Amino acid sequence: MHGKLRILLVGVLLIPGLVAAQNCLVLEPGANTVWTAGQAVTIRWNSSNVPAEHQMKIRLRNEANTEIVFFITPQNQNTPNTGQYHWTVDAAIAPGRYIVRVNDTQGPTQCDSPVFNILQALTVVDTRKPPPSGLPPRPDLWVYWNLPAGFQPNTTDPTTFRVGVKNLGQAGSPACRFDYTLTDDEGGKTIHLPVPRIKAGGMELLQFQYQFTKGGTYVFSGVVDPENEVKEIDESNNRLSQTLTVADDIKPDLTLVDVSMPYHSGTGSTQKVWGKVKNVGKRRSPPVQLNIKCSPNPVKTRIKTIRSLNPGDTEPFEFGFEYWTTGTKEGVIWVDMDNRVDETNEENNRLTFSFQVKSGTIFD
Repeated sequence: MHGKLRILLVGVLLIPGLVAAQNCLVLEPGANTVWTAGQAVTIRWNSSNVPAEHQMKIRLRNEANTEIVFFITPQNQNTPNTGQYHWTVDAAIAPGRYIVRVNDTQGPTQCDSPVFNILQALTVVDTRKPPPSGLPPRPDLWVYWNLPAGFQPNTTDPTTFRVGVKNLGQAGSPACRFDYTLTDDEGGKTIHLPVPRIKAGGMELLQFQYQFTKGGTYVFSGVVDPENEVKEIDESNNRLSQTLTVADDIKPDLTLVDVSMPYHSGTGSTQKVWGKVKNVGKRRSPPVQLNIKCSPNPVKTRIKTIRSLNPGDTEPFEFGFEYWTTGTKEGVIWVDMDNRVDETNEENNRLTFSFQVKSGTIFD
């Protein structure tokens, strides 16, 4: 007869943060970083674990962390271990989700950033709309959406909005305001943004962020020159409205499944613990550590690196313990024990167990 399985699920509060790949830490870009093509950025890492005289190489890798997408430091040119590197995001890089890897060229140290976003360059869509002829020279402010392809707000990441304001008139427009409101079933709040002077035929791109706290349907309403202080050729094209569907949290969520071990064993035999780590969330998880500790006399510790997991993916693990003392042994299995991954559910990362070690050989 087989021994009984004894597993107890214990909740634990985790604090979100960055994840370290191997033995150093990329400080920037972070998980919420958004770069755009042509933007001047600074890549930062903790340099204390690498000798000061060593050279570093930096690569941009795909979201799955399986291949190099771009050589940030050129192949034959490395950078000193100063902890930072200034770079302009190359326009040839396609919009998408990426990882920055920093390598010590004279040692084994390397570290990866969390997955972050690179967007297309902030160019204004210039949809030409000539002003009516035969009217006195006046400005004419026109407001329109300027959003990247695949725009999808969610409650995990700050949403970046882009609104274009074009002066279609025959004269420059004075400085004014742009007001926008995001309204759901509980109402909304109006935000005021300044709009600078725009010359005749000129354009201005307004970029701003909003953090949604719950999913659902929202209406975005915006108006340029809300108090009608600018005397325009056309006063009817100053408004825009858009219905948005906001997704709930799309974070990773690591949990332990199919964990198993016998209820008792004999002294000197290897006590096996095995199971799987599963990502039950909606976003790819970064690499993390799985820790297992078993006690007492002495406390035995095992560590395994769990690779990045796509939603629904699993990674198996197996540990062995050998005891020469009898009695009750208790242990804990803990994925992401350092609380570095921001997850949808922070209370399903740990399991505790116990088993008996008895003299002699135990036959099931």
